[in-house]
Amino acid sequence: YPNPFNPTTKIPFSIPVDSNVNISVYDIMGRFVSSIVAENFSPGNHVVQFNGKNFASGIYIVKLNAQSIVDDKSFSQSNKVLLLK
Repeated sequence: YPNPFNPTTKIPFSIPVDSNVNISVYDIMGRFVSSIVAENFSPGNHVVQFNGKNFASGIYIVKLNAQSIVDDKSFSQSNKVLLLK
């Protein structure tokens, strides 16, 4: 949120266990654009920020992958965001 955004947006997420979290951005054609975060997070609610100031206006896909450090469970989710300049 906010969505649409200019030039920054916040990406909230919640994880139940210690996890290695990767959040990446792709353009509408599925090409990798940027990595927002790639690090370990403790359980709970978190918010990371995406700054689109160097990107063209348009629709982007934000993909979150979380791999549990405790066991072999993983989770993936994608959402569309709209950058308007």
